[in-house]
Amino acid sequence: MRPYIGNDFIAEPESVISMRIVDIVHFDQNKRPSSTLNVDDVLPTTDAKGYIAKGSFYLSVKDAVGKKITIKLTDMEAIDLAKRIDACYQNHVYTEMQLQASRTRDYSERASGSAG
Repeated sequence: MRPYIGNDFIAEPESVISMRIVDIVHFDQNKRPSSTLNVDDVLPTTDAKGYIAKGSFYLSVKDAVGKKITIKLTDMEAIDLAKRIDACYQNHVYTEMQLQASRTRDYSERASGSAG
């Protein structure tokens, strides 16, 4: 993978260390890939003058016909996104627990009402 910023490739791509973090593939009813999400991590490095080049993340989404879009996130953008997703996920868990408690309560009330 050659990291890039917009249409410009980073000057020394061989010095950039990247790693695929995740591949998420969704399939259609015919069991063919319908969409793919890839996340790549680019580790911080130093340039030729010894200055630190910050790390980043590349998120790529590809559709069933192969059209792909890639966005580069800074470390701060990535952590902000992760924290927002985590907060929403925690809200999902809480809501599911409330729904389950309500469902269990409703079932108990129906069961005790039909017993008497």
